[in-house]
Amino acid sequence: MTAFQQALTPLGFEVAWLSLSADVDCSAGLLHHLLASFDQIHPTITDQARPWLQGGIAKEAIERTTIGLIQGLSRYEREVTLMIDDLHLVKDPFLLEYGIQFLIEHAPPNLHFVMSARGLLPLSLEHLHADGQLLELGVDDLAFTRHETESFLRQRLGSAEPRDAHRLHNATEGWPAGIQMLASQQSPPEQKRHRHRLAHHDSTLVAHYFEREVMSLLHPADIERLVQLSICSSFCVPLASAVLGELTSPRNSARLIAHLVHQDLFIYPVDGQNLERWFRLHPLLRELLLSRYQALPPAERQRLNARAADWFESAGLMDEAVRHRIDADQVEHAVALVERYAQEMHVRGDFQTIAAVLRRLPPQALSRSLQLRLLHGQLQWRAGHLDAYAEILDDLERDTPPIDDFGRFQLAQARAAYHIQRDDTEAARLQLEPLKPLTYTADARFEGRLRNQLSLVYLHAGRFEEARNLLEQNADLLTDRVPLEKDPAGLLFGRCFTGLSHVQEGNIKLAERQYRAVLRVTSSNLHEDTSEPACMAAALLGEVLHERNEPHAALALLLPRLDLLQRIAIPDTALRALLSAARCQFLLGREAEGSALLEQLEEYATRHRLDRLIASSLLEKLMLQLRKLDLRAADTVFRRMERLECLHAKSSGAQAEIRVIVATARAHRTFAGGELASAAAQVCTLSEQCEALGHWRRVAHFRMLGAAIHDRLQEKELAAKLAWNVLDLGHGLGLVRTLLDAAPEAPRLIHALRQRPQPDPLLTFYMDRLLAADASLDESPTGPGDRNRIEPLSQRELDVLRMLMLALPNKRIARTMGLSLETIKWHLRNIYRKLGVSGRDEAVTRARDLLLII
Repeated sequence: MTAFQQALTPLGFEVAWLSLSADVDCSAGLLHHLLASFDQIHPTITDQARPWLQGGIAKEAIERTTIGLIQGLSRYEREVTLMIDDLHLVKDPFLLEYGIQFLIEHAPPNLHFVMSARGLLPLSLEHLHADGQLLELGVDDLAFTRHETESFLRQRLGSAEPRDAHRLHNATEGWPAGIQMLASQQSPPEQKRHRHRLAHHDSTLVAHYFEREVMSLLHPADIERLVQLSICSSFCVPLASAVLGELTSPRNSARLIAHLVHQDLFIYPVDGQNLERWFRLHPLLRELLLSRYQALPPAERQRLNARAADWFESAGLMDEAVRHRIDADQVEHAVALVERYAQEMHVRGDFQTIAAVLRRLPPQALSRSLQLRLLHGQLQWRAGHLDAYAEILDDLERDTPPIDDFGRFQLAQARAAYHIQRDDTEAARLQLEPLKPLTYTADARFEGRLRNQLSLVYLHAGRFEEARNLLEQNADLLTDRVPLEKDPAGLLFGRCFTGLSHVQEGNIKLAERQYRAVLRVTSSNLHEDTSEPACMAAALLGEVLHERNEPHAALALLLPRLDLLQRIAIPDTALRALLSAARCQFLLGREAEGSALLEQLEEYATRHRLDRLIASSLLEKLMLQLRKLDLRAADTVFRRMERLECLHAKSSGAQAEIRVIVATARAHRTFAGGELASAAAQVCTLSEQCEALGHWRRVAHFRMLGAAIHDRLQEKELAAKLAWNVLDLGHGLGLVRTLLDAAPEAPRLIHALRQRPQPDPLLTFYMDRLLAADASLDESPTGPGDRNRIEPLSQRELDVLRMLMLALPNKRIARTMGLSLETIKWHLRNIYRKLGVSGRDEAVTRARDLLLII
């Protein structure tokens, strides 16, 4: 309010300030204070109002006093603002109705109001709201941002560490009065000597404030209830009744919560928790209450937490149940809960909760549980610390007490998962195949996970039908009589692996059906579109869309998910997502963006020691250099590939593919160098090898490349024969880019065949599709073009651009727009690309130049 007054004064406003307190509770006193505030501006304003106070304070006297004040203000020529602080302290209904309400309704045009109150103003202001003359500011509107908190502390204390300022901001939730009270307890010299005290604040003043402003308004029994409720970070009426031991009579809990809400006593609603209305207390108020809770006898504290744990467990809120079990000193019960429900939390993607719960468990309890140690290892894996995950597995094999067959089964599966993340499917096979005939699995999830893992191993060995037969068996798996779906052992992951087997084999059509089926299931729930199965299906579908020559659609799926995929995906998924995104960018003429994605792929692969992914990235770089006819740069890349080939001369499983990748690069480099006979021999050998493995998509690539080589050798009929063969194969598999990108001559060869008499209308239609796909990209813009001609921005991109004007950080933009951080980053990349800029400031400047935002 003081800042508002200071801002009004330079604008020519006279300010009358009425600051209320509980000490002045009679109408006469309040009216005298009101008139005195206007006397500070000019005594003539109250001349006609004061005589009416002499005869007592009846309803008529209040009304006539107010009329006299209105008449005095009407004659005053300057703009006047009446500021009333703590209006909720006015309890007299006559003063509210015939004084302040009457003054608002009949105020002259030069009178304005600024009022503050805890909770809703005790006035009727609907008419002002309807006329657009009312501005309402709530707690969230007045709260400091992190930057404002830091600036305030620096101004007040001379200096403040950003980290400490952020901690203080979190503790107060930006509440200006709380920040001021905490900061006022520290002088600048003391702050300089003891910077750490900002992080560990002394809340004495805040405690006195809450004692005065909250506790004094509550009955002692309600204060006791509130202290007991403070053990819960949030609560609803049923939970409060359970904690307070009033399950059969929840009236007291409902009345207490209603009173706190009505009086606006630092209680706030919490969204999104079931059908009940949930609430939470301000962190500083809860801190005060918890300090009182700590003074309760230990037995009482344990009893309260046990009640809370019982309620949370019955409500299915396992994370809170575990926390309260531990606080109730029921550690064994807590461990059993984590072991029982960790898998559900894993499926929900609630890894932060899992990590928090594991941190709360005593180390000795964690060390005694195989399942919890495996869970801890999975968290290390999710955080990108695969070496730490391997160390945990080594420790388990070395020092775990004797475990049963099922424990060994779990440990072998975990080790296989590690090998899969390292792209060593042969090592994974050696772990998994001995488990295949075993029947002692106590949980269907482990059986399903075994099949999913084995299917991935088999598809890299060319055993596609065997992999799909395994996955089909997952349809019968049930957990608690419900089919497994989103679990890593479940049907959705299985369908992704089924689609991957079709892609590996070359059948794009069948793969697309599997991926779209997964996305159809996940998109039916608004919160599932970023789940692991959804991300995997979207990444793999992006590869299919690239193959079908739909680069824009592919990028829309891939770009928002790339960061997440690099954290959670298996190497195959990350490889296909990044590689497909890069290829789409190249198709659209965006060489810089495509090259950046290849660098991202190589960085990811190097970080995790994934040589097959490095080789794939290098092959794409080599193909780019060959398209640019830069043979020297291509040779530099190829020498790196040859070193990888030597390292994996005897590798098997997925890593054996490195030799095929390098041989592919060698064939293309030989062809580009004009050694046509040698190139033809290499391509023929590669085609035969891939045909033996059942990799028909690669067979189509090599046969089209072979046709181009023979065409350049002037062996036209042989070239045509090979091209006819590959068209027949490609049509059955649904291939487009594989054929068009096999060689520079591929579109010309297809066009030449199209001019011949066509015995098969299906191939005619297919060739028309291929030629149309090639032509569609020729018509696309490939360069920056005219500086003032840009690709149109979508409405969502314009909304993000307006947020950039406010200099909001990405997380704030995401929260404001209700989008994920990855989606905001994707929109920003699109905005920068379309505007031809590299950063935020340039984007805003460019948008203003083009009048996109005003």
